[in-house]
Amino acid sequence: MATKKSASEAWHVKTSKVPHALLRALPSFQAPPDALPVSSSRLFSLLADAPGAPGTAVVDWRTSGALSPPAYQGPYNTCTSFAVVAAIEALHYLKMRTRIQLSAGFIHTCLLERDYSTGAGPREAVDAVCAHGVAYGFPGDYPFPPNQCIAKNLYPVRQRVRLTGANDAMLAIANHGPVVADMFIDPAFVNLPAGRIYSHQESPQSRLHTVCVVGYDQPQACWIIANSFGNRWGDAGFGRIAFGSGGLLDQRGGWQLIL
Repeated sequence: MATKKSASEAWHVKTSKVPHALLRALPSFQAPPDALPVSSSRLFSLLADAPGAPGTAVVDWRTSGALSPPAYQGPYNTCTSFAVVAAIEALHYLKMRTRIQLSAGFIHTCLLERDYSTGAGPREAVDAVCAHGVAYGFPGDYPFPPNQCIAKNLYPVRQRVRLTGANDAMLAIANHGPVVADMFIDPAFVNLPAGRIYSHQESPQSRLHTVCVVGYDQPQACWIIANSFGNRWGDAGFGRIAFGSGGLLDQRGGWQLIL
């Protein structure tokens, strides 16, 4: 683990594309990969308008119109909550053809009981939303006011399925929709330019970051993600991650959510 200093001190990165405060938002925790048993009866729901099918070389849910604009987590360690919300909002649209806005701050503050300097891993977050549901968004819900944590009208999530590798993940993404996963990132990730495929480089400053994976491109050998660094990051808030990079949906696995 890196020593506890600001990311700007540790990384010496340029901030021309990403606000300086965002550099402090990257999680400093390291949780081991979850290792739940693989279910033989995984639930996938085949969508009639899926952008690809199992074995399809390119699947990109951005072309479906289902995705919400990439969020901005600001100077807080809330990437996991934003990734979970991004996946649920997209899955809801694909299922119901209506849009919803959910509160990432509710997950972080109320379900995970974290302050905004402390991150959480994907397994903990998906377990929490499956057990309790997610509050709908409202003006001023981020950071979420703790006195409003007792919310009655919560959006339900029925179950989560552990994805144990790239093949699992591609099948889930193609047949069902976006998934949630974490990965190791290095300083170059923070200022990823448009059009570039990110490849993690081992570094003492590497740390975990959770994203919503919205597709894959086999000819380009990369995953397509929705990040929570705002629309000035990568390709208008989306990015491409080289297969095997940072453990994304490979060594670290991921999660499919069932509504």
